[in-house]
Amino acid sequence: YHQATGRRGPFLAVNCATIPPGLAERLLFGAKRGAYSGASESSTGYVQEADGGTLFLDEVADLDSLVQPKLLRLLEEREVMELGGTRPRKVDLRVCAATHKSLRAEVDAGRFREDLYFRIGKPEVRLPALAERPEEIPELLGFGVREVSPGMRMGRAFVEECLRRRWRGNVRELLLDARHAARAAVAAGRNVVEVVDLVQVAAPEIGDRLAPRAQ
Repeated sequence: YHQATGRRGPFLAVNCATIPPGLAERLLFGAKRGAYSGASESSTGYVQEADGGTLFLDEVADLDSLVQPKLLRLLEEREVMELGGTRPRKVDLRVCAATHKSLRAEVDAGRFREDLYFRIGKPEVRLPALAERPEEIPELLGFGVREVSPGMRMGRAFVEECLRRRWRGNVRELLLDARHAARAAVAAGRNVVEVVDLVQVAAPEIGDRLAPRAQ
């Protein structure tokens, strides 16, 4: 999507859940030299790095509440103020966001600003769980298997077994198991993935089946 729309700048993905609260403002918006103790040099934030392109904020519901007003200003004014700065800088970027939480529920709980929600929460695109789109499973399996061995083929029993599973971890879980099965096939000297090993998953609810195994 980023490439198809002709954006001249980079695509930059940021996982908000992994940003320590005390560093969120500096990492996102940058900082001027001397803005805080130990700031011997100016630093560029993710927003400036994505200028001209797309900034993807993954797990945006986990963004530090103290930074949310500054993100709102960025979206409304298309300008960014570095930490310790005195003048805002205009930026041209597309901001996209994703989360596994309900932003509406986060707003109701007081953890997410309502005005920011209306800026990034609409329009909302819901990605159905993998169990709701089983027709995509064979293609995704093939992608995961070919990452390990480009010439590897998939046996019918392997695909059928994967079609029976719920994949509560969605695409991430499927690709993990596809790669594992492909590596096991390579180790056994085969060029066909014939079985899927369920022992790799730790949680008992992950990897369960939609229907009993065919006898």
